[in-house]
Amino acid sequence: MLKKIVPLMVVLGLQAGADPLRYGFVPVRFTGEYQPVSAADFMSSFRAEVQKKAPNLNVVLVDAPEVAHWSDMLPPEPSVIKALTKRLGVDRLCWGSIKLSTESRLMRTGGVNNPGDLFPGQTPGTYRYIITVAGAADINVADGASGKILLDEPFAIFGSESTAAPEGTSRFEEVEKQLTLQCSEDLADQIVRQAKRELP
Repeated sequence: MLKKIVPLMVVLGLQAGADPLRYGFVPVRFTGEYQPVSAADFMSSFRAEVQKKAPNLNVVLVDAPEVAHWSDMLPPEPSVIKALTKRLGVDRLCWGSIKLSTESRLMRTGGVNNPGDLFPGQTPGTYRYIITVAGAADINVADGASGKILLDEPFAIFGSESTAAPEGTSRFEEVEKQLTLQCSEDLADQIVRQAKRELP
């Protein structure tokens, strides 16, 4: 028996009382060797961030495998975009990739010469790792009616935190994962700003 496959869609409603401007977002594709979280977890965090930043927006994901490698080539023809957005039932189509990297530095956070600067629980000479997760997001947004690209400029995503956990431990890796999920906030910022520009 054949199963009917229905695209998973998320809709961005931009203002109460008006027809929502529907954004179809293809889950991001991670490139490079460093990937501390799955694309599914990253997109789940992204959706939650959009909701926090704009409670009246509904986020939407679409299942469009043919879009997966558009970031590696020239933008598709407007007719291709118009046909795909029509098939998916969305007004805008978003796709792209993210490449992440990480860095950690061991830093001394206190010393015997400045005990007044210590945080509660610290002792003179306390050391902590400063972990940074950063990357470049190459995200595209296309208009379904015209087939034009509305957003196609790369932007930075970034998260930083300190931990007393040594490198190679599960706690250290958990901080890296949380920082990667925090990077989804930068992606949410870009999408929310672009969506609001479409308001009349």
